[in-house]
Amino acid sequence: MSELSSKVFLTILVLLLVLVPVRGARAEGPASASALPQRPSPFQFEIEEITLKSGGKVLLHDQFQRQGKLKPAEMEGRSLAAAEGPEYRVDLGQISAANVRDGVLRLDQDATSNLWHGPQGNYGHTLHRHDSYVAMFTLPVNLAGGTTFLASEAGGLELSVRLRAPRLNGFEKLKIGLMDTEQFKSVAAMSVGRLPFTGPTLPGAEDGSKSESPNLFDFVNQPAIVLGRVEEPRVRGEMVMDYAKLEQLDAIKTLEMVLRVAPDGRVSGLARIDAGGKVKEVELQPKSDAQASLPANVRLAATLFVETLPGVEVSRVYPKEVAVRDLGSADTVRFRIEGFGFGPDSRVEIIPEGSPAEPIRAAAIHGQRVPGTPEGTVLLADIGLPARVGSYGLRVTTGGQTTVFANAVRVFAPSGSRATASGQVP
Repeated sequence: MSELSSKVFLTILVLLLVLVPVRGARAEGPASASALPQRPSPFQFEIEEITLKSGGKVLLHDQFQRQGKLKPAEMEGRSLAAAEGPEYRVDLGQISAANVRDGVLRLDQDATSNLWHGPQGNYGHTLHRHDSYVAMFTLPVNLAGGTTFLASEAGGLELSVRLRAPRLNGFEKLKIGLMDTEQFKSVAAMSVGRLPFTGPTLPGAEDGSKSESPNLFDFVNQPAIVLGRVEEPRVRGEMVMDYAKLEQLDAIKTLEMVLRVAPDGRVSGLARIDAGGKVKEVELQPKSDAQASLPANVRLAATLFVETLPGVEVSRVYPKEVAVRDLGSADTVRFRIEGFGFGPDSRVEIIPEGSPAEPIRAAAIHGQRVPGTPEGTVLLADIGLPARVGSYGLRVTTGGQTTVFANAVRVFAPSGSRATASGQVP
């Protein structure tokens, strides 16, 4: 295969593994692509064990005990010397032997340089409705380094991964999946992360006016184990076949996800959650027969990847000025906030500058879709400003990171009005 053909193949592979359609490079808009933060939100996944079985036979098993070796320790049912066997094929990011240490494969932002796919970036495409950073590798299935196999030859398949004390700061996700390498689509996957955000977004009004729209606070989903797939390459986002919410995530010692394909092609999942000295098993099953089975002749590859949002950044806030007299007739002011890395968990606060007064938190937050830009670049926040002259900063917190936009808004007394010593207008 030529170098150009390989790049084209990898492009299509990656786009569909993350279950999103190919889109052209985004146009410059209110949130300029050139200002995109270079580092995504922090995340950490420590993989203790990964296993691939077919027909009851172990094709690959690794507990990452070989320090600094990105090679499976066991393949085709036999132990391998450190020098034997193929490496995991790294398709994206910079996952390397340095990630294997202390008995885990550690994937975090310090050790894993994830790639951002955007304008003039890798292949000039965005990969996620919020623009994501992703890293991915494919499992070898034999000692020759082959990575594909027919579903009909599997005779029952299990792909499993065990995580040590998983921690989620925001919307990062770790997923194991089976990809149809001929149709370039993910046919079955299990992931840990927050449930996909499926709430509608606000129409593209730019005047800051209010309109009926769901509050994003209503769509902040807690972490979950998700069994999903995509029906065909052009589907936008992931189809959730079943899920189980994760309670008390901080108490979880280990989390194991098992993706299964029965000999008849039926897909299912199993989660084993070790928390508080007890192991709980949760079965995941497709909710309809139409989603339940894979065709027998599909050629598969087994993959593992992580993704996370860009680091949060604010570039513009509107309105910049608000008259005191206008605050008396409105419960809240709607602010349009432009930037990067916003998600359904974004928290917005107004901070009185030069004052010990407490921050004022937004009563409601709405997402807004702007033509030519990805989602996650515009928020509309309803905030109850005090009728007090002064300057205010704006603070946004998303995915464990916080940014402050100083001097975001000025509350002023129009000419002819009279302010008290406290700044309050009677």
